Amino acid sequence: MNAHPHGKAFSDANVSIRAERELSLADGARALTVCPCCSLSLPLPPLDILMAERGIKGHAAAVLIALWEGRGFPVLTERLFDALYADDPDGGPSPAAMYRAMHSAIDQLNARLGGSGIVAVNAGYRQGWRLRIFQSHLP
Repeated sequence: MNAHPHGKAFSDANVSIRAERELSLADGARALTVCPCCSLSLPLPPLDILMAERGIKGHAAAVLIALWEGRGFPVLTERLFDALYADDPDGGPSPAAMYRAMHSAIDQLNARLGGSGIVAVNAGYRQGWRLRIFQSHLP
């Protein structure tokens, strides 16, 4: 399996310049068009189509949306908790239960994304999670 040409997490050098080359994700239905690391063109499907085709719903969908908005950069665990429990007036269950739910949602998400060339990966200790794109699996 070939990874991104750099084989590592995207750096945030020149993010503001490269971010201007990406389509807006405000409506949640558009894809990144260029890698924020190397400006390589990425033929990703729109988010809503990806979710519908792969049957991604519930907590897995909330995690995917939060990671998608991260545009390949690490998304803090706290941001994922916010995405999972945005509708909970109490802010969600205990921290231990939130971690279990988050890990379960990420496992479900990766199972649904299997073979798509997109996977949620841990960005490192206390750095959160991010989406990793494997070019060999993209259309």
